Amino acid sequence: EARYGESLIGRPVFANEFSQQHHVSKEIIKPDRTLQVFIGFDWGLYPAAVFGQVDRFGSLSVLREIAPEDVSLEQLIEDYITPTVMEHFGGCSFTAFGDPAGRGRSPIDKRTPFMVVQQAGIRCTPTWTNDFLPRKDSVSSFLNRREGFMLSSVCPKLRKALLRDYHYAKKPGVAGEHKPQPEKNMASHAADALQYLCLGIRGMNRVSLVNRGGSDGQA
Repeated sequence: EARYGESLIGRPVFANEFSQQHHVSKEIIKPDRTLQVFIGFDWGLYPAAVFGQVDRFGSLSVLREIAPEDVSLEQLIEDYITPTVMEHFGGCSFTAFGDPAGRGRSPIDKRTPFMVVQQAGIRCTPTWTNDFLPRKDSVSSFLNRREGFMLSSVCPKLRKALLRDYHYAKKPGVAGEHKPQPEKNMASHAADALQYLCLGIRGMNRVSLVNRGGSDGQA
């Protein structure tokens, strides 16, 4: 029937919630410069970032994804985040969220990922948890709302992650059963960044989401 069948590699995490037809824009979604821009960060060996905005009705627009392979967080900031901000988000104000595990200091230079981001001029705070279920539920809360989630056409990795690549792997030797946690793969980094974005937004007062926008260009 011209529909995607079940993946042979596992069960997609958002299989019953994400619809390519309803949740993916056919065009590039441009930022509203009267609204705050939020960034979700996933740390680790493959750091990733996702940019989004919440409108006055509480709907989330995911505007940009940054999920390169094999770069450090410093490279992500310098080579990807800063150019993206300058090219696409001039005049916007920013708040970022990240995995609370990033509060641990590096044994090399004593900095935390939050320090690295803040040194780039972006206010960054930890989410209240990094447990998987609250992260997943935060994304589901937008997906399950009527017109509550829209993904820009320039986010192909997130589209594929939400559609099938971010998945629960099958349990070996157990027919029809899957592992309780999603498989770590190249799709999971952008998906995790999206979850920290949504979890951070959900933890904020909705009135502040609208009123904290600005055109002073300050992060």
